[in-house]
Amino acid sequence: AAHTSMLVEPPLALTEPRSLVAAEVDVWLAPYAAFDASELEALAYILSNEERARRRRFHFERDRLLFLVTRLLVRTCLSYYAPIAPAAWQFEKNEHGRPFIANDGQRGLYFNLSNTHGLVACAVARDRPGVGVDVERQDRRVEVLAIANRFFSSREVRDLHALPVTRHQRRFLSLWTLKESYIKARSMGLALPLGEFSFLLN
Repeated sequence: AAHTSMLVEPPLALTEPRSLVAAEVDVWLAPYAAFDASELEALAYILSNEERARRRRFHFERDRLLFLVTRLLVRTCLSYYAPIAPAAWQFEKNEHGRPFIANDGQRGLYFNLSNTHGLVACAVARDRPGVGVDVERQDRRVEVLAIANRFFSSREVRDLHALPVTRHQRRFLSLWTLKESYIKARSMGLALPLGEFSFLLN
């Protein structure tokens, strides 16, 4: 299921957390371009001291805003699944740098984040460690073949070259988001090289 979150005032303590069975994954989307910047800033108190310090280190305002929305979204979303205030969530990282929930009693709740300028996504699952999500802008201009030749499997590169040039961009982004989501679901990041597995698309 997918949900669009407007990042309204988050729940402080839910008596009826949103239920999830092991086979379900909720995906929350925050297309924040239409959000009121002052309202977002008013919610910055939810961030931890470490997150606020990280945010200040970004040079550009648009990057500071993207970071803010990302942290607000994950903290707000998780509070729909457990009676924990958004500001009270605690996170640690595994050996590959992937964050996980560190609050007592919440080790069975899993999430994954992805962002691009204009959109943030948060996937949430219960008793399902392998959850991954990735979002990319469709108008992102990249050197499609050069990147594919370097990072994709030989089968994916061959299939990409066989397509008309007009389809290269969409196919590249489809493969890239699938591969990013997969390595994130495996909790390994780039420790699992993108060229060592393939997705076959019609």
